[in-house]
Amino acid sequence: VLIVKPNPNSGEFVLESLTDFNSISLYNTAGVLLSENIIENKNQIRLDYSYLSDGMYLIKAITADGVIMTSRIIIAK
Repeated sequence: VLIVKPNPNSGEFVLESLTDFNSISLYNTAGVLLSENIIENKNQIRLDYSYLSDGMYLIKAITADGVIMTSRIIIAK
């Protein structure tokens, strides 16, 4: 389970999972990769996307055990 909060917001998100993350990727709605973070030994991470324009984006999280989870985020300033 991928929890993204608060959503929508101005660009600062907290992502949580029951298991540790391996990587977090951010895509625009056209599927273009905008950001990728390698994460080790954390099941909660704070990400700042406040530099992005208002709109909807897609988050792909891969856990340490290989599970792929996706969620949409909305940035509204």
